[in-house]
Amino acid sequence: MATDATDESAVGSEGRSVVCWTTSMSTFMLKHLCAIVEGGARTSTGFKMMHYNGCARALNEHFRQSLTGAQISNHHRTIKKKFAMIQKIKDTVSGAQWDDETSTIRLEHEMAINYIAKHKAAAEFINRPIENYREMQIIYGDRLATGKYAKGSSEPIGTAATAMDCDEDDEAVLAQSNNEGTSATRPVKKHKKDPTEEEGLVSILGRVGSELAAAIITAGEKSAPQPPVDEIPDALYETLLVIVQLHGGGFCISDPSWLMYHHFYARLACAVPAVVVTAQLPLAPERRLPAQMNAGVDVLRRLRSIATSGAGTLDHPVADILRSAADVSRVFLLGDSSGGNLVHHVAAHVGEDGTDAWAPLRVAGGVPIHPGFVRATRSRSELENTSDSVFFTLDMADKFLAMSLPEGATKDHPYTCPMGPNAPPLESVPLPPMLVAVAEKQWRIQGGASRGQATPNRRRPPIGSLLLCPNPGSAPAEKDLIRDTNLEYCDALRAAGKEVEVLVNRGMSHSFYLNKFAVDMDPTTGERTQELIDAIKSFVARH
Repeated sequence: MATDATDESAVGSEGRSVVCWTTSMSTFMLKHLCAIVEGGARTSTGFKMMHYNGCARALNEHFRQSLTGAQISNHHRTIKKKFAMIQKIKDTVSGAQWDDETSTIRLEHEMAINYIAKHKAAAEFINRPIENYREMQIIYGDRLATGKYAKGSSEPIGTAATAMDCDEDDEAVLAQSNNEGTSATRPVKKHKKDPTEEEGLVSILGRVGSELAAAIITAGEKSAPQPPVDEIPDALYETLLVIVQLHGGGFCISDPSWLMYHHFYARLACAVPAVVVTAQLPLAPERRLPAQMNAGVDVLRRLRSIATSGAGTLDHPVADILRSAADVSRVFLLGDSSGGNLVHHVAAHVGEDGTDAWAPLRVAGGVPIHPGFVRATRSRSELENTSDSVFFTLDMADKFLAMSLPEGATKDHPYTCPMGPNAPPLESVPLPPMLVAVAEKQWRIQGGASRGQATPNRRRPPIGSLLLCPNPGSAPAEKDLIRDTNLEYCDALRAAGKEVEVLVNRGMSHSFYLNKFAVDMDPTTGERTQELIDAIKSFVARH
């Protein structure tokens, strides 16, 4: 959940200051308060002022801010309201499903659109992972003590705490902030004692005692002598399919350690689920193509070596984890932008070697996302579309390819135009099933009007089955400058008898899913990103 917000917090009688809360600041605050709760120093009616002040000091030191305890209290109250909305959606919206692994409320597309239209504030909580949900559950959840039996940080167990109304507690905090230079606070109004609370405590203690006794008896029965077990059962841990990430960057820039990749592939790994292995590719102009393709093949060789070697024979600490967790018989190549080109060529290389040469490793499929396939002649989308992506412009593409293609080569080279006349016929290229993601503005499904020519002199043949989100296939972006050559590649695969699926990212630009700010803050981008993840998950499940 993106908790970026602008909170107004009282700083005195003369005016107000505005605090711009970033996601990092909100996360820091929640983790700090969560630690207090897990330490037992919190009442069910809210934190004490000393807790807010302590959190403010820690946050100020870490982020170089000048927040007050009252401002922490205000933001805490804002997030509490968001948590209440999350719980309401989970508990009351018909058809809502909770994904505990990713902390995501799943709702069918049409139902989500209709619900968000009526409750716009709910957009950030539906069909996208909710950040810091664990911390919010601990802080605001219902598993803590309530009323007079909730304890503060300075209250010993066995003494009754005074029950307070939550709003009154917040007002007391704000009252203190209006006199920031002093330690005076306004007395908090106490409620009258309810004699039934004593009876409730006795009842609770009796029930807990009975449950504890039953648990001890059950544990004793289970602790009876068992046959000795010398080995961990083979089925104890489930092996996971492998996704090999081949990063983009026009063969010239980018690194798999960049945060934008981490955010997307960590989310994808949880959704599939899968082991994600990233390839550290060499970069042009120092290392021109085919160096990047050779590096991708080397990653597969390394995976095969790990799978066929004995425990402890490889010195890398990750090797044993991969050996026990990775199912190398189901390897999927996934690449964004120029990495999509590598998916095609690395898969072709493995296919040409034959199945026996790579056993037990098997490339089960490829997923080029907005691949960097182009021609020397500008396509219609290159001429007519205007890039609104921070990741891609025509000038960037021209410059990167000039520095990365073999010297003297044009963009009609097979590395960038595998469907062109200079490339081997696709009928002769052994390829696994492919899911291609393309960004496309307009499309008519099966029998509709042709979308136009990919290049001035060549009309694309019918592609057969086209899959609109959320179904999988090659993924083109609607606003992508190289959309037409992406679709031409898909058409050529289909005409060559290859198994290919096309995923159209409607209204999206090149590599949109890597822009975390847009994914978190823009409902449409977040929705399209989830559709892409769902498509990949569906594709790998079927292969």
